[in-house]
Amino acid sequence: MKQFQFNYENKEKFTNYVRKIKQWCKASVTSEILFQVYSEQLDSTKVDAICRIIEMEMPNAIYIGCSTNGNIIMGEYAQSPISIVCTVFEYSSTKIEVFQHKLDKDTERDVTRKIVEAAKERPWVKAILLNITIRGMSMTDFCEDLVDLPEKIQVFGGGAFSEDMNENAAFAFSSGGEISDHTVVAAFIGGDDFHVESNYITGWKPLGRKLKITKTHGFVLNEIDGKPAYDVYYRYLNIKNDENFFTNTLEFPFFYEHN
Repeated sequence: MKQFQFNYENKEKFTNYVRKIKQWCKASVTSEILFQVYSEQLDSTKVDAICRIIEMEMPNAIYIGCSTNGNIIMGEYAQSPISIVCTVFEYSSTKIEVFQHKLDKDTERDVTRKIVEAAKERPWVKAILLNITIRGMSMTDFCEDLVDLPEKIQVFGGGAFSEDMNENAAFAFSSGGEISDHTVVAAFIGGDDFHVESNYITGWKPLGRKLKITKTHGFVLNEIDGKPAYDVYYRYLNIKNDENFFTNTLEFPFFYEHN
Protein backbone atom coordinates (compact mmCIF):
# COMPACT_ATOMS: atom_id res chain seq x y z
CA MET A 1 0.00 0.00 0.00
CA LYS A 2 1.02 3.63 -0.41
CA GLN A 3 0.29 6.51 1.93
CA PHE A 4 0.01 10.23 1.22
CA GLN A 5 0.25 12.58 4.22
CA PHE A 6 -0.29 16.32 4.03
CA ASN A 7 -1.64 19.38 5.83
CA TYR A 8 -4.83 21.05 4.64
CA GLU A 9 -4.41 24.68 3.55
CA ASN A 10 -7.45 25.57 1.46
CA LYS A 11 -10.04 24.00 -0.84
CA GLU A 12 -8.14 24.78 -4.06
CA LYS A 13 -4.87 23.20 -2.92
CA PHE A 14 -6.67 20.23 -1.43
CA THR A 15 -8.60 19.63 -4.65
CA ASN A 16 -5.35 19.68 -6.63
CA TYR A 17 -3.75 17.25 -4.19
CA VAL A 18 -6.69 14.84 -4.47
CA ARG A 19 -6.45 15.02 -8.27
CA LYS A 20 -2.76 14.12 -8.09
CA ILE A 21 -3.63 11.09 -5.94
CA LYS A 22 -6.30 10.15 -8.46
CA GLN A 23 -3.75 10.33 -11.29
CA TRP A 24 -1.33 8.16 -9.33
CA CYS A 25 -4.09 5.61 -8.76
CA LYS A 26 -4.94 5.49 -12.47
CA ALA A 27 -1.32 4.74 -13.29
CA SER A 28 -1.04 2.02 -10.63
CA VAL A 29 -2.77 -1.15 -9.50
CA THR A 30 -5.09 -0.17 -6.65
CA SER A 31 -8.12 -1.44 -4.78
CA GLU A 32 -9.49 0.44 -1.77
CA ILE A 33 -8.74 4.09 -0.93
CA LEU A 34 -9.11 5.44 2.61
CA PHE A 35 -8.92 9.12 3.58
CA GLN A 36 -8.45 10.01 7.24
CA VAL A 37 -9.27 13.63 8.09
CA TYR A 38 -8.33 15.03 11.50
CA SER A 39 -9.17 18.57 12.60
CA GLU A 40 -8.11 20.56 15.65
CA GLN A 41 -10.83 23.05 14.76
CA LEU A 42 -14.45 22.39 15.66
CA ASP A 43 -15.46 23.74 12.27
CA SER A 44 -17.96 21.29 10.80
CA THR A 45 -18.49 23.51 7.73
CA LYS A 46 -14.84 23.28 6.71
CA VAL A 47 -14.72 19.53 7.38
CA ASP A 48 -17.91 19.02 5.38
CA ALA A 49 -16.36 20.89 2.45
CA ILE A 50 -13.35 18.55 2.55
CA CYS A 51 -15.66 15.53 2.51
CA ARG A 52 -17.59 16.92 -0.47
CA ILE A 53 -14.35 17.35 -2.45
CA ILE A 54 -13.39 13.74 -1.78
CA GLU A 55 -16.83 12.56 -2.88
CA MET A 56 -16.71 14.63 -6.05
CA GLU A 57 -13.14 13.84 -7.12
CA MET A 58 -12.89 10.22 -5.91
CA PRO A 59 -16.44 8.92 -5.39
CA ASN A 60 -15.26 5.37 -4.67
CA ALA A 61 -12.98 6.48 -1.84
CA ILE A 62 -13.91 5.94 1.81
CA TYR A 63 -13.27 8.63 4.41
CA ILE A 64 -13.33 8.80 8.20
CA GLY A 65 -12.19 11.40 10.71
CA CYS A 66 -12.77 13.31 13.90
CA SER A 67 -11.84 16.44 15.85
CA THR A 68 -8.53 16.26 17.72
CA ASN A 69 -6.22 17.94 20.20
CA GLY A 70 -3.28 17.84 17.81
CA ASN A 71 -2.10 15.91 14.77
CA ILE A 72 1.05 14.12 13.64
CA ILE A 73 2.22 14.25 10.01
CA MET A 74 5.35 12.44 8.81
CA GLY A 75 6.35 11.80 12.40
CA GLU A 76 6.19 15.46 13.41
CA TYR A 77 3.63 17.73 15.00
CA ALA A 78 1.40 19.11 12.25
CA GLN A 79 1.70 22.83 11.50
CA SER A 80 -1.86 23.06 10.16
CA PRO A 81 -5.04 22.58 12.23
CA ILE A 82 -6.33 20.02 9.71
CA SER A 83 -4.27 17.02 8.63
CA ILE A 84 -5.15 14.40 6.03
CA VAL A 85 -3.79 10.92 5.38
CA CYS A 86 -4.76 8.99 2.25
CA THR A 87 -3.96 5.27 2.22
CA VAL A 88 -4.14 3.47 -1.12
CA PHE A 89 -4.37 -0.31 -0.95
CA GLU A 90 -3.02 -2.24 -3.91
CA TYR A 91 -4.17 -5.86 -3.52
CA SER A 92 -7.56 -6.60 -5.02
CA SER A 93 -8.36 -8.85 -2.06
CA THR A 94 -8.25 -5.93 0.40
CA LYS A 95 -11.64 -4.72 1.59
CA ILE A 96 -12.85 -1.77 3.68
CA GLU A 97 -16.30 -1.12 5.10
CA VAL A 98 -17.29 1.80 7.31
CA PHE A 99 -20.05 1.81 9.91
CA GLN A 100 -21.19 4.80 11.94
CA HIS A 101 -23.56 4.61 14.91
CA LYS A 102 -24.99 7.06 17.42
CA LEU A 103 -23.20 6.51 20.73
CA ASP A 104 -24.33 7.50 24.21
CA LYS A 105 -24.87 5.70 27.51
CA ASP A 106 -28.27 4.42 26.32
CA THR A 107 -27.06 3.00 22.99
CA GLU A 108 -23.60 1.73 23.99
CA ARG A 109 -24.56 -1.92 24.51
CA ASP A 110 -26.54 -2.06 21.27
CA VAL A 111 -23.73 -0.39 19.30
CA THR A 112 -21.02 -2.77 20.49
CA ARG A 113 -23.33 -5.71 19.74
CA LYS A 114 -23.81 -4.44 16.18
CA ILE A 115 -20.05 -3.99 15.70
CA VAL A 116 -19.28 -7.49 17.01
CA GLU A 117 -22.03 -9.10 14.93
CA ALA A 118 -20.97 -7.25 11.77
CA ALA A 119 -17.35 -8.38 12.27
CA LYS A 120 -18.34 -12.01 12.78
CA GLU A 121 -20.44 -11.90 9.60
CA ARG A 122 -17.37 -10.76 7.65
CA PRO A 123 -14.59 -13.36 8.07
CA TRP A 124 -12.24 -11.23 5.97
CA VAL A 125 -12.01 -8.53 8.70
CA LYS A 126 -8.58 -8.34 10.35
CA ALA A 127 -8.63 -4.84 11.84
CA ILE A 128 -11.13 -2.31 13.17
CA LEU A 129 -10.13 1.35 13.28
CA LEU A 130 -12.30 3.38 15.69
CA ASN A 131 -12.93 7.12 15.99
CA ILE A 132 -15.14 7.81 19.03
CA THR A 133 -16.57 10.86 20.80
CA ILE A 134 -15.79 9.87 24.39
CA ARG A 135 -16.21 12.99 26.54
CA GLY A 136 -19.14 12.87 28.93
CA MET A 137 -19.41 9.07 29.14
CA SER A 138 -17.53 6.08 30.49
CA MET A 139 -15.90 3.85 27.88
CA THR A 140 -15.39 0.90 30.24
CA ASP A 141 -18.43 -1.11 29.11
CA PHE A 142 -17.77 -0.26 25.46
CA CYS A 143 -14.24 -1.64 25.61
CA GLU A 144 -15.20 -4.69 27.68
CA ASP A 145 -18.01 -5.61 25.28
CA LEU A 146 -15.57 -5.67 22.36
CA VAL A 147 -13.91 -8.69 23.98
CA ASP A 148 -16.49 -10.77 22.11
CA LEU A 149 -14.73 -9.94 18.82
CA PRO A 150 -12.73 -12.77 17.19
CA GLU A 151 -9.19 -12.83 18.59
CA LYS A 152 -7.63 -12.38 15.14
CA ILE A 153 -9.11 -8.87 14.81
CA GLN A 154 -6.86 -6.01 15.88
CA VAL A 155 -8.72 -3.03 17.39
CA PHE A 156 -7.16 0.43 17.50
CA GLY A 157 -8.01 4.10 17.08
CA GLY A 158 -8.75 6.91 19.46
CA GLY A 159 -11.11 9.39 21.02
CA ALA A 160 -12.27 12.63 19.46
CA PHE A 161 -11.31 15.79 21.34
CA SER A 162 -10.99 19.49 20.61
CA GLU A 163 -8.17 22.03 20.57
CA ASP A 164 -9.15 23.01 24.12
CA MET A 165 -8.88 19.86 26.26
CA ASN A 166 -11.21 21.41 28.83
CA GLU A 167 -13.95 21.62 26.17
CA ASN A 168 -16.47 18.77 26.03
CA ALA A 169 -17.41 19.45 22.40
CA ALA A 170 -16.03 17.04 19.79
CA PHE A 171 -17.21 15.25 16.67
CA ALA A 172 -16.54 12.26 14.41
CA PHE A 173 -17.70 11.53 10.87
CA SER A 174 -17.36 9.20 7.90
CA SER A 175 -18.59 8.40 4.43
CA GLY A 176 -21.05 6.13 6.23
CA GLY A 177 -22.65 8.89 8.28
CA GLU A 178 -22.79 12.57 9.17
CA ILE A 179 -20.68 14.83 11.38
CA SER A 180 -21.92 14.09 14.89
CA ASP A 181 -20.98 14.92 18.48
CA HIS A 182 -22.22 11.55 19.84
CA THR A 183 -20.98 8.84 17.52
CA VAL A 184 -18.57 6.00 16.85
CA VAL A 185 -17.02 5.38 13.45
CA ALA A 186 -15.73 1.86 12.80
CA ALA A 187 -13.64 1.11 9.71
CA PHE A 188 -13.41 -2.64 9.00
CA ILE A 189 -10.23 -3.50 7.09
CA GLY A 190 -9.02 -6.89 5.91
CA GLY A 191 -8.50 -9.43 3.15
CA ASP A 192 -6.22 -12.35 2.34
CA ASP A 193 -3.24 -10.12 1.54
CA PHE A 194 -3.76 -7.63 4.36
CA HIS A 195 -1.66 -8.14 7.50
CA VAL A 196 -1.69 -5.98 10.62
CA GLU A 197 -0.25 -5.96 14.14
CA SER A 198 -1.06 -3.65 17.04
CA ASN A 199 0.69 -2.94 20.33
CA TYR A 200 -0.80 -1.65 23.56
CA ILE A 201 1.56 0.65 25.43
CA THR A 202 0.59 3.03 28.24
CA GLY A 203 3.94 3.93 29.78
CA TRP A 204 2.17 4.56 33.09
CA LYS A 205 3.65 3.30 36.35
CA PRO A 206 1.85 3.27 39.72
CA LEU A 207 2.87 6.14 41.97
CA GLY A 208 1.79 6.89 45.54
CA ARG A 209 -0.27 4.85 47.96
CA LYS A 210 -3.54 2.95 47.73
CA LEU A 211 -6.74 4.86 48.47
CA LYS A 212 -10.36 3.77 48.68
CA ILE A 213 -13.16 5.18 46.55
CA THR A 214 -16.00 6.06 48.92
CA LYS A 215 -18.47 7.89 46.66
CA THR A 216 -19.27 7.98 42.93
CA HIS A 217 -22.12 9.14 40.76
CA GLY A 218 -22.26 7.17 37.53
CA PHE A 219 -18.74 7.37 36.09
CA VAL A 220 -17.91 10.53 38.09
CA LEU A 221 -15.56 10.06 41.03
CA ASN A 222 -16.71 12.19 43.98
CA GLU A 223 -14.86 11.04 47.08
CA ILE A 224 -11.66 9.20 48.00
CA ASP A 225 -11.20 8.08 51.62
CA GLY A 226 -14.26 10.15 52.51
CA LYS A 227 -12.81 13.39 51.11
CA PRO A 228 -13.39 15.23 47.80
CA ALA A 229 -11.47 13.47 45.01
CA TYR A 230 -10.00 16.83 44.01
CA ASP A 231 -8.09 16.98 47.34
CA VAL A 232 -5.82 14.14 46.17
CA TYR A 233 -4.63 16.18 43.19
CA TYR A 234 -4.13 19.28 45.28
CA ARG A 235 -2.42 17.57 48.21
CA TYR A 236 0.02 15.39 46.29
CA LEU A 237 0.49 17.31 43.03
CA ASN A 238 -0.50 20.90 43.89
CA ILE A 239 -2.94 20.95 40.97
CA LYS A 240 -5.47 23.73 41.48
CA ASN A 241 -9.17 23.43 40.74
CA ASP A 242 -9.25 26.02 37.96
CA GLU A 243 -9.94 26.19 34.20
CA ASN A 244 -6.78 24.12 33.53
CA PHE A 245 -7.67 21.30 35.92
CA PHE A 246 -8.62 18.73 33.27
CA THR A 247 -5.53 19.38 31.16
CA ASN A 248 -3.18 19.22 34.15
CA THR A 249 -4.64 15.97 35.48
CA LEU A 250 -4.20 14.12 32.17
CA GLU A 251 -0.58 13.42 33.12
CA PHE A 252 -1.67 11.79 36.39
CA PRO A 253 -4.60 9.41 35.81
CA PHE A 254 -5.96 7.18 38.56
CA PHE A 255 -5.24 3.46 38.43
CA TYR A 256 -8.21 1.68 39.94
CA GLU A 257 -9.18 -1.87 40.81
CA HIS A 258 -12.84 -2.41 39.92
CA ASN A 259 -14.79 -4.16 42.72
